[in-house]
Amino acid sequence: MSNNNSEQMVMSGTNAILSERYAGVLLELADEKGLIDDVSNDVEKLFAVWNESGDFREIASDPRLDANNIKRIVENLSKALELNDLTKRFLLAAAHNHRLNIIPAFVQKFREELSTKRGEFSAKVCVASALSDSQYKKLADKLSSVLNGKVNLFVKEDPEILGGMTVQVGSQLFDASVKTQLAHMERSLM
Repeated sequence: MSNNNSEQMVMSGTNAILSERYAGVLLELADEKGLIDDVSNDVEKLFAVWNESGDFREIASDPRLDANNIKRIVENLSKALELNDLTKRFLLAAAHNHRLNIIPAFVQKFREELSTKRGEFSAKVCVASALSDSQYKKLADKLSSVLNGKVNLFVKEDPEILGGMTVQVGSQLFDASVKTQLAHMERSLM
């Protein structure tokens, strides 16, 4: 098992609100139709295209494109990626509303809501040095036990914490870093 060093983006403002709404609606529709796995795969395909194609990012962010051009582009993309009809219709609606530019934030929110629905959690872990596979597994197992669900770890190395680790699950932060412990000791001695 290897460490996952993926960084999650910080969302705020209108994009955060729209991403949450779009993700919630698509997940709800997919659930109603029994297509959660298919739609989830489609969302990952779409995200891969976003990351790999500067042309697509440029088109998605261009407010000057008219509805017919956007529809044609989305139809071609849907066909090339073999997207489910629900995903294609959803993408067409987003394109019609000139919301393709929020794809990265939408994908992040969709993943979060899907994980919650499946009883999964994401934990951001910061360590001074890389975790071995056995340490990674032990930590994932312990967090899964505490949270009563599957935990996906996003591990980041930061030598400045000196040792120990910090673990963030949602808005909760558990700080067991040597750096923080030393700062507490310093404050108590003063």
